[in-house]
Amino acid sequence: MDKEIQVVADFIGDSFFLSKIARECKADTIVFCGVNFMAESAKILSPEKKILIQVNNAFCPMVQMISEEDVLYMKKYPEAKVVCYVNSTTQ
Repeated sequence: MDKEIQVVADFIGDSFFLSKIARECKADTIVFCGVNFMAESAKILSPEKKILIQVNNAFCPMVQMISEEDVLYMKKYPEAKVVCYVNSTTQ
């Protein structure tokens, strides 16, 4: 994120930290300047709050590393262990 935005931000940090802050703060509206899964995570943790993000198509490349087909294929092996990257999208 650009330094000019970080200077005016109330909080800066990684997605997990910012989602926890969004849940704990008293504000009714949270504005995220980052990738879309950050806003999704904040909304899951704070469903009563309005969560805004600067653009809807700001993706993290790591989130795009697994497809719906991969998940369906995995279901063929119910004993398999599943590991999910913390910054995954809700989709």
